[in-house]
Amino acid sequence: AMVLNAAARLQLYEPRLIEMLSSCVRVSAQALDPQGLCVIANASAKLQLGLPTFQALYARIPRIISRLSGRQLAMICHAWAKAHVHNDDLFELLALPLAQRTGELSAHEVAIAVYGYAHFRKSPSELFRPLLERFETHLAEKAVAEGDLLMVANALGRVGWKDEAVAGSLRSHLQSLELGSPAFRHVSSQTIGTFALADLVPSEDSTSFQPDEPASVG
Repeated sequence: AMVLNAAARLQLYEPRLIEMLSSCVRVSAQALDPQGLCVIANASAKLQLGLPTFQALYARIPRIISRLSGRQLAMICHAWAKAHVHNDDLFELLALPLAQRTGELSAHEVAIAVYGYAHFRKSPSELFRPLLERFETHLAEKAVAEGDLLMVANALGRVGWKDEAVAGSLRSHLQSLELGSPAFRHVSSQTIGTFALADLVPSEDSTSFQPDEPASVG
């Protein structure tokens, strides 16, 4: 896990190293503990280790899911989204335990969980409602960074979900910025439509927020 994480941080994309790391992950996946699996999944996503690696990691998750913390569940959502690996069974498996653990999530952890589901155009209400209630708590406490607010807003825009707390905070934040602020370029066109922000965000500043098409798990 440490070697893989270091390779990801250093952005080492040498083909022979990538193949060796992929092989090691596939061989060791069934022995990983929760933290090791999360670290390896996120590093594998950064290094784009590919579908076979994520299939091996997925096979381990049902056996340890009861031991995963809310943070670790959110990290897994984020890893699969960053890797663009589609797996309906995984996201169905994660939804209930993640909903049960929303009370322990930071604003950033809520953001990466919402992003993970929305990346694949998933927005199960039984999960999104408690996640967004938790996010509203962080908003009320002014404990949400700009990046996390934009991540949640763009994710909700992707699935057409207008949350009033996010809408109010996003509008207030954008109104507080100077024209030309980099934040405007990180508001997707879908978010502008969902949250009715056309009066605040010039169309040339918005992004289409269209990630690569995900691979599929057979």
